[in-house]
Amino acid sequence: MTEPQVASSDATNIESSIKREGDTYVINGTKWWTSGAMDPRCKVLIVMGKTDFTAAKHKQQSMIIVDTHTPGVHIRRPLMVFGFDDAPHGHAEVSFVNVRVPAKNILLGEGRGFEIAQGRLGPGRLHHCMRLIGAAERGMQMMAQRALKKQGSFISDIAKCRIEIEKARLLALEAADQLDKLGNKKAQPQVASSDATNIESSIKREGDTYVINGTKWWTSGAMDPRCKVLIVMGKTDFTAAKHKQQSMIIVDTHTPGVHIRRPLMVFGFDDAPHGHAEVSFVNVRVPAKNILLGEGRGFEIAQGRLGPGRLHHCMRLIGAAERGMQMMAQRALKSVWKCRIEIEKARLLALEAADQLDKLGNKKARGIYCNGQARTLRIANGPDEVHLGTIGKLELQRTRL
Repeated sequence: MTEPQVASSDATNIESSIKREGDTYVINGTKWWTSGAMDPRCKVLIVMGKTDFTAAKHKQQSMIIVDTHTPGVHIRRPLMVFGFDDAPHGHAEVSFVNVRVPAKNILLGEGRGFEIAQGRLGPGRLHHCMRLIGAAERGMQMMAQRALKKQGSFISDIAKCRIEIEKARLLALEAADQLDKLGNKKAQPQVASSDATNIESSIKREGDTYVINGTKWWTSGAMDPRCKVLIVMGKTDFTAAKHKQQSMIIVDTHTPGVHIRRPLMVFGFDDAPHGHAEVSFVNVRVPAKNILLGEGRGFEIAQGRLGPGRLHHCMRLIGAAERGMQMMAQRALKSVWKCRIEIEKARLLALEAADQLDKLGNKKARGIYCNGQARTLRIANGPDEVHLGTIGKLELQRTRL
């Protein structure tokens, strides 16, 4: 599955192609971390690639069986893990150059690759958990045996280790129980919707209305009794271009099918009366006129709000940091220079971001981002990795130029 050019831990990013030509498929692409490919006993590879780049996001991928001796299959090199090549098993970089295999080698038919992968990965991850818990248990035993021969105040550390192992063991048992009862698919978390292209809620046109189905959480302000209207983002066209599938629509909170389920906690606080809520939408029917700017404009609306919104967060946090700096300086006249430097860096980044937003607009100015040190905003405003990834991509683009 894994590819060097993309973040293929999300299999929807895979770029290798599996193209039908008559009674054969032609495969092109590069894979790495291919488990077992270096083993001389390895005769067959199962390759995941895209048979239809225009299909729905999770129906583009297929899996196919490839003999390692097929012309065009090149096992390039072993890859190291923490300095070890894991011989003779090994993980390899493998390239496929116009590799032609019989059409009958496709597994379960075209578009079933993601389904196959998820069916294997769920139990496979659980197996990893069980092995690691066993290794931790053995390490615990060895530590306890050594501790019996020593003296010192390490009992609390041993207790903490035991608690962590027990927590992991119980979580693995719970996951296994859910896999047995619900099956692999239902036991998976829904989506990482900090990337809005993953959103699964649907907004379906039916005559003069739209019908909404899905579940949202961390819905800001939904617990406030004054809240009368929600702006919901969902997909109106699952087959459109990646950033044109989403739309936004206005929903009255009293519409049948809208269920504000529960408040969600942030670091133990419910942020009342404002609150962040889990909200479900079950066949919620609203007038078609409630759609904002038209279908397919949801991503555009979201980005237009988030850019200035993030800058607003930056300004508030810099103000809070400035006040904290003043209070600290009143108590200590030494060892404060590092804090002053960090605040100045944040202030200058915020000014630069504001200047770029004014000059270039929200979309082109996304390369500069300042989010301070407030932990809640690293949740509410999307994980740092998402924003750092964007900056990294822009840096690479500049390097190519």
